[in-house]
Amino acid sequence: SGFAFGLQHGYATVTTMDADFSHPPGRIPALLQAVEQGAQLAIGSRYVPGGAIKGWPINRRILSATANTVARSMLRLRTHDCTGGFRCYSLRAVQYLVTRPLRSSGYSALVELLTRCERAKMAIVEVPITFMERALGQSKISQREIFRAMATVIRLAGRS
Repeated sequence: SGFAFGLQHGYATVTTMDADFSHPPGRIPALLQAVEQGAQLAIGSRYVPGGAIKGWPINRRILSATANTVARSMLRLRTHDCTGGFRCYSLRAVQYLVTRPLRSSGYSALVELLTRCERAKMAIVEVPITFMERALGQSKISQREIFRAMATVIRLAGRS
């Protein structure tokens, strides 16, 4: 995984983002700065003041907002953007996360990773970003992925 690669190569942080530039690369310095200032996890957030989503149809906005609200409520998370993949993990967070294998994948893994960090009482900072809908291709979220994510939230809620 990317975390193991980062550890093996001595990286101080591991940053994840969408390869289609839906996540603005220009915000990477703000994520790195948040970690340098003490956060164990910095999240590029669509759902904090200054954050936004551009180019999504209303049904996708509703799905995303609902998924985040349900995850926050059921898992008692403080983070507003639970499903965003634009993140910068500190060395401490990476070392912690690699010791426990993930039980989920895809979008579900994002919620599981965040839940582990919050339950470990790590400092988490949300940095506002503007998420842009991809110019080419389609979103990979499917009904199957939505059901898997719901199952992951239910499983994690049972372990709180």
